[in-house]
Amino acid sequence: MLEQALQYRQQFIRFGAAGVVGVARHAIIGGPAGQIPGNWSFQKDGRSVSILVESRLTTNSNEGAVAAAVAGLGVVSTGYWGCRKELEDGRLARVLTDWHRDPVELNAVYAAGRAAKPAARLFTDFLIQALKSD
Repeated sequence: MLEQALQYRQQFIRFGAAGVVGVARHAIIGGPAGQIPGNWSFQKDGRSVSILVESRLTTNSNEGAVAAAVAGLGVVSTGYWGCRKELEDGRLARVLTDWHRDPVELNAVYAAGRAAKPAARLFTDFLIQALKSD
């Protein structure tokens, strides 16, 4: 499976020179990171480009979407933290590195005031710092 994923990755990287529009020509894995089903938007140098994509496979689990990409089933759009291990060990590679997706809002919800646990606030502070670094 890894070999198949690497072959697909190499094919996509070569094709990536065609730019963002070329993404739609590849097998797409839809997952929870997609903001609007069927529409991916990218930003570069102050301009925005949206393309229509049709998912070959759709999942509501980020882990499932990443596993499908590793298996060579297509291209996935996910956050760095959702596939960090796979990027670091070479099973996945970032493509279109000069383009960016819209940031995703992340909220930490915990009790306010005296009901708030110090550990919850400490964990939230940790996440803020950890996510800023990437």
